[in-house]
Amino acid sequence: MSISLIFPLQPGVNGFESFSDAETKEAIKQNLKMLLLTSPGEYVMDSGFGVGLYNYLFEQQGTAAVDNIQPSIHKQVATYMPYVQIQQIDLDFGSIDNNAMRVRIKYKTSQSEINEEFNLVVSA
Repeated sequence: MSISLIFPLQPGVNGFESFSDAETKEAIKQNLKMLLLTSPGEYVMDSGFGVGLYNYLFEQQGTAAVDNIQPSIHKQVATYMPYVQIQQIDLDFGSIDNNAMRVRIKYKTSQSEINEEFNLVVSA
């Protein structure tokens, strides 16, 4: 998956404007969100795309299914977003709500040495 466009597109003098650094960061975060929330098999063009975090909402912490979330995120990001290098993944079940999960991913891109952080709360 390449870095996606952010809508609405802004026309410039020579066609559509290229991304600024801030827009590139937002596009990467949008791509991460889509990758994490899409369930495998949901995206028709590529049935292997997606982590499917909603599928893990009601699992007990420490089960085999939950233990597979981090490796699944690493594998999906390496496959579909190779320009992102994950530094750390933190999962938090239950401190928000019994039916919610918080995911925090620290990463950097191949274009930058600066660490970025992506936060997502998934709830029923």
